[in-house]
Amino acid sequence: IPGATRYIVQRDTQKNGSFSVSSGQLTNTVYYDTNVASGQGYFYRVIPANQSFLPSEANYAKISPFPPPGTLAGSVDTPNHATDIVLKGDYAYVADFESGLQIISIANPGNPTIVGSVNTPGNARGICISGNYAYVADDGEGVQVIDISTPTAPEILINYIIPGSSCDVDIVGNYAYVAADDEGLFIIDISDPGSPLLQGIYVTPESEAMGVKVEGDYAYLADGENGLLVIDITDPENPDLHGSCNPVSFNFASDLAIKDNKIYMADGTSGLQIINVTNPALPFLAGSFDTEGTSLATRVALYGDYAYVAYDMEGLHIINISETPEPVLIESYKITGRALGCATDGEFTYIAYDVNGMHIIHTATPAEMEEVASFPACSGAIDVAIRGDYAFVADESHGFYALNISNPESPSQTDSISFSYPGQRVENVELCGDYAFLTGYNIGLIVVDIDNPYAIEEIGWHSIDYTTRSFIFGDYICLTYRDSVNSGMEILIIADPFAPQTIGNLTATKGFAYNPIVLGNRAYIADGSAGITVVDFSDPEEPSIIEFENCATPSAAVHVISDGTYLYAATGISGIQIIDPEESEIIGSYETDGAINVELQGGYVYVTNGYNGITGIDMTTPTDPLPAGVYDPNYNLKSITVSGKYGYAAASTKGLIILDLFPRDE
Repeated sequence: IPGATRYIVQRDTQKNGSFSVSSGQLTNTVYYDTNVASGQGYFYRVIPANQSFLPSEANYAKISPFPPPGTLAGSVDTPNHATDIVLKGDYAYVADFESGLQIISIANPGNPTIVGSVNTPGNARGICISGNYAYVADDGEGVQVIDISTPTAPEILINYIIPGSSCDVDIVGNYAYVAADDEGLFIIDISDPGSPLLQGIYVTPESEAMGVKVEGDYAYLADGENGLLVIDITDPENPDLHGSCNPVSFNFASDLAIKDNKIYMADGTSGLQIINVTNPALPFLAGSFDTEGTSLATRVALYGDYAYVAYDMEGLHIINISETPEPVLIESYKITGRALGCATDGEFTYIAYDVNGMHIIHTATPAEMEEVASFPACSGAIDVAIRGDYAFVADESHGFYALNISNPESPSQTDSISFSYPGQRVENVELCGDYAFLTGYNIGLIVVDIDNPYAIEEIGWHSIDYTTRSFIFGDYICLTYRDSVNSGMEILIIADPFAPQTIGNLTATKGFAYNPIVLGNRAYIADGSAGITVVDFSDPEEPSIIEFENCATPSAAVHVISDGTYLYAATGISGIQIIDPEESEIIGSYETDGAINVELQGGYVYVTNGYNGITGIDMTTPTDPLPAGVYDPNYNLKSITVSGKYGYAAASTKGLIILDLFPRDE
């Protein structure tokens, strides 16, 4: 939309509906809508923050919305007892014991649907997918090779009988590795899926081979009371025991997963065991997690730094395994029944319940925010704004920087401007089209042409003693200013960025003005000890305070933003206050340790707290905000801007810091 730099997204379930505000005022053209109903589609349209513009045409978004993290996204009951799940594309393949293989469409996780099935002669206990074939460990009926090239019409290609009870299967290359209970490990050549051939057998001594995973030259067996067995499969015809691990603390090994030379093993009542197999001949216990209950850890899946453990009667446990000796429970999900299997893609976790079929849990959420890069050259960074692949940093010590962030893990400087007058400090940057508007101490308003980030240029200036922050709406910029005596607000027209002109002024606010925002015909000022001061803005040339509508805050309001419905105010030692501007009252709050700046994106609020880091807050329910991740590096953090899954934080002792806000989603 020509000339617009702040946008509001509206939505409705009908194309010609009434359309309500969905987003706050956005400074970029990416919007993540998290306040959605499972299974519902929406029409969206965009308007500039300047209400005089007409909205865009309404466009339909075909989405698969999901509920808040940790809650049920969808479920489907299977005919018998779901015991194992694997994922491929838009389908979940479920081993359903007496009902064989169930194929479930998960294209919309809010409405999973069984689209195909095939009964097997035995009891389907484990499953693995390779190409167009599903290999089902079918208890006393060996391995079923099933053609799934048409998911709606799976067909058994061959029933390959082996001794014992087939419990689990893994496929690597041209071989299937089958854990067959008290008969041990079977290695089967499946180079021709229609004519499998037995290659080798390793009989496990006096125990039960329940789970198998293969990596490199070794098959790792979860072998019941024998714990972990490491089998050398270099010669598939003559597999041989290479190592084992079975401390007295082990209970009954039933499943395992492998990552970075570590085995993560579901071990019955002993929970999750972490075994170091850097030397496969001498594996050793490196860490463990146990809820100290009586439930059995039955299956385990890995994604990023997390283990997802099906925990029988306790449901699903999500465990942070980044610190191996002391893994930490992050969250859990429980319903009636026994969780026997699980699979995950990071965003959703799929749980096999014995009598309740498959349940889908939304598990993606900000956890511990992760620093991925920094740019220390701008060591006086105090504010940052994003436009496309570029970050623009206000540096109170050195001026103004343009950085290329097309690869967030490797930012690079494209240009900079220094301001050499004594006592000048750039403290705030706002973007509008091809221009950056800088405010701060003793600089007034400076306009910089950023059309070419490799050759930025100062083009305009307006004199004012000490501007604190600014807010752009349409052809206007609203500045708050203050000195040792007064604080107020000045409105300039910036249709000609080379020559900004004052058109209105509010000479005194109720407190100590820090920053303004404009919503419709009103401006809201974070006004220090006066809280939020409300200004009539129907005529920008004559703004006036609306008496009796200001909202007092527990401590000084130093920054305020809005999502179009509520205000979110940073109030220092009192944290974040959520305010209903229609009623001028606080409806919710969240305590942080020294809130000085706040950013809103996709249903989450990100609060900078100076030396006390950044706090993520889930605002799905504004009256009941929830914790959603922290970053605490002991830097002096001044502000944060969010674009997509990355946060760009200004740190006065570190420069620009780039954070992955959703590291679990990698």
